Amino acid sequence: MVEIIYTRKQLQKRLDYWQRRLRLLDWHLTIAKERRKKMPNEAQAYCQTNRASKISHIGILHESDYGTNTPTPQDMDWSIVHELLHVHISGIKAEEFEWSLQEEQAIDAMAYAYITLDREANA
Repeated sequence: MVEIIYTRKQLQKRLDYWQRRLRLLDWHLTIAKERRKKMPNEAQAYCQTNRASKISHIGILHESDYGTNTPTPQDMDWSIVHELLHVHISGIKAEEFEWSLQEEQAIDAMAYAYITLDREANA
């Protein structure tokens, strides 16, 4: 994995790109870099989704708060795709705020596949 850090403008452009690729065009999506103190549970990113209104906000950990001793470099593209996949499956979860290790593992695998295929196609 390589380090991918974007400016605010680039982050919005990448959200627009992945919103089209993942067919979420009927959603109103926002994205922002956020400081560690606003992030839940040591997360690198999070999304707050209102499925009924088709509105979601994605928060990405600001690069200045990303630890130097973390096992992988920060990849904002991966975080965008990961959170957009949460938006996609938000309607099939039994409990809106229920966290599942199996769900996270499946989303991680899908995000990795999307990012890898996209980078290979654009190399």
